[in-house]
Amino acid sequence: MASTSGNLRWRDLRAGVVFVVGLVAAGALLLVVGRNSPVVNRFIDLKIFVQDIEGLAENNFVAISGKKVGTVQSMTIKERNDTIGVEVVMSVRAEFQKVITKDSKAKIKPLGVLGDKYVDITLGSGEPVSDGDFLAVEKDIGLADVTVEGERLIRNLNALLEKINRGEGTIGKLIRSSELVDRLERAAENLERVSASLASNQGLAGRLINDAELGNRFSAVAKDLETITASLREGKGTAGKLLVDESLYANLNGATKRLDSLVSSWRNPSGSIGKLAADSTLYHNLNRVAIALDSLLRDLKANPNRYINVRMF
Repeated sequence: MASTSGNLRWRDLRAGVVFVVGLVAAGALLLVVGRNSPVVNRFIDLKIFVQDIEGLAENNFVAISGKKVGTVQSMTIKERNDTIGVEVVMSVRAEFQKVITKDSKAKIKPLGVLGDKYVDITLGSGEPVSDGDFLAVEKDIGLADVTVEGERLIRNLNALLEKINRGEGTIGKLIRSSELVDRLERAAENLERVSASLASNQGLAGRLINDAELGNRFSAVAKDLETITASLREGKGTAGKLLVDESLYANLNGATKRLDSLVSSWRNPSGSIGKLAADSTLYHNLNRVAIALDSLLRDLKANPNRYINVRMF
């Protein structure tokens, strides 16, 4: 009897332990499964409106900067702002509502190169979104876009190669035109002759390169020019004073003004000098006086006694 009672107590204890372990395991499983269940977590609905879902499907996950926070609930063809497209409703856990703001943007991205598509939402700053808000959509550069750009690049490259084959453009002429090749060959020959002339001290350039004495002369001239320039900057000499000394400039300016005033007086017909330059009457009078004086001098030479009388007392 004692042995039978002990076996019953052990059996009861073991059953109790198994029951407790089962409850713990069930609770843990419920916690893990219920993290995405509306029974355990509160969710809000966010929407996007696109004309191309790019392979997105219902129940694909929604992420914030790569972290899974919800799923795609439904996709319905609707008209919005006079545009027909697909309205995508996303169920997002409400605990992330504070980091999804009015300026957040959604982007349909692939999981890998050929993986399923998901919706990635960028972090924002400002006023958080409300339940049922629409998010702006940014287009992601996917494999299809890269393929299209690659095809366009290949077409442009083929068009360029065709132009080159027809001899169009500089590269086409270099390849197809013998005239341009001949010109390049002549230019190369001329350059070779010039190099030979320089190497053999022919001409001024060749002597400048190879003649040390001529180079020293030019160096001395350069130093003299540098000395003259320094003197001009310091205001030495007449030229330096013209450049630096303001008093000399003022004197020259005053002399110029006086000369201009003198010329103006010459041009003034009311002045004496102006009348000499412009009044023909004064000119004729002076001319008659000069003629009369010349006649008087001639008569004086011819008949001095008529004008000079010498008497002896």
